[in-house]
Amino acid sequence: MSSTSEIKPHMVTKPIQLLAAWLVGLCVVEASFLTAAASMDGGLRTALGVAAIVYVPLFILAIFVLQTRYRPEMLEDPFYADILRRQNPQTGNLFVAELESEVSTLRGQVTEFQSKTIGLLSEFRSQLADVTRTAGQLAKREIQPEEQVRVFAELQTRVEGSKREIEDARQLLRWSGIRVPINRDLPSYEQIRERLVKEEIPISETFSREPEQFLVTFGAHVPPSNVRMVLTLLRKFGVTSVMYWGESFSHDLYIGSHAYESYATAELDQDLWQSASDPDISDEAFVEAIVARQRRAVNGKNDPLLFAKQLGD
Repeated sequence: MSSTSEIKPHMVTKPIQLLAAWLVGLCVVEASFLTAAASMDGGLRTALGVAAIVYVPLFILAIFVLQTRYRPEMLEDPFYADILRRQNPQTGNLFVAELESEVSTLRGQVTEFQSKTIGLLSEFRSQLADVTRTAGQLAKREIQPEEQVRVFAELQTRVEGSKREIEDARQLLRWSGIRVPINRDLPSYEQIRERLVKEEIPISETFSREPEQFLVTFGAHVPPSNVRMVLTLLRKFGVTSVMYWGESFSHDLYIGSHAYESYATAELDQDLWQSASDPDISDEAFVEAIVARQRRAVNGKNDPLLFAKQLGD
């Protein structure tokens, strides 16, 4: 296939473009069937010929279904969002507002991280220039011995400052894309909020619901190391249980969730606290310990991982 007619996957960004790619795929498959059939004899040749004939109406039927039953889903995102708003103004507006809010948050995080990265690179460049200049001066003995201590102390101070900047950037990246809602009706809400801010854990939103137990829930895309960090931080504030959602609420870490009302949770007993705080225990083992306790605690309540599977289905 020539470069002018080559399909570039990264350029296929709209449903109608995907449909066009499928049509090209149909032509390629049909040509492959017919070419292979022409070079063979016997039953295999017949089978390929029949497959080439049957494939076309099946493909056309699939396209017809997509263009009729699923026509709204084949539109571009702005038009599909408009259809959702018209079909159900409340749900549609909530969907669009939530999507716009998440996109805005992610853009802000990316911009902040890019700014920190650019600042770090500039600082490193400046430090490298200083070290190079200082080394040259020392080689030429342009710096007096009594000044060398001051020069090296100044360089060390700048290096330590850069280390702090690197840690800040690492912390920002660690929580990028993770939502951390917190229940403002928790008894120690103000102290917890202050501690989260001090540890540079971003609070995405607050919600209100009087809790009967102090529960932390998290999804599949929240790094277990982040969960362990938050649980350790909240231990002195009386956190009592934790729950793993799996793929539902996959980017959320709720502090003070009320999911215990309907779903099984894992009690933070001594063994689970040991799993959370022991660096020799892997993140995978920590999550497995939570899941095992959840399943033992079902006892009339729903399994949150089963709920996640039902959502996926």
